[in-house]
Amino acid sequence: MVEGLRDQRALRKLGYEGDLFPVSLFAKKRAPFPAGAKQVIILTDLDREGTVLASKFVKRLSHEGVRASLSERRRLKAASHGVFLHVENLSRFADPEEGGWDAAVGGDVPGPARVYREGLRRLRRRHTTL
Repeated sequence: MVEGLRDQRALRKLGYEGDLFPVSLFAKKRAPFPAGAKQVIILTDLDREGTVLASKFVKRLSHEGVRASLSERRRLKAASHGVFLHVENLSRFADPEEGGWDAAVGGDVPGPARVYREGLRRLRRRHTTL
């Protein structure tokens, strides 16, 4: 479960092929959760709003009898070291040649792609010269 369509696109760009559901589908009980789902991985943004949404959906899922997992969100937060807060920016952290990262499979989160690292360096230089 992700916050929005941009988050979905970013994870697809990284090579994730599993089911992805935006939170907006389930907000205000407009749609039922997928039938037969036993566990849902919640991967909301790492900011305050994402934390509130994750908490809200953990409670709602537990009422529906579905186990909610925040472990991937915690791993992503720890691995990013505060470099980014939004899942939609995650696609910048992988080189297309390296293959995708799959939250369901796990493993180490890829480091920043070379292009992204260079952009960060330029941005830092620009701010230090002002």
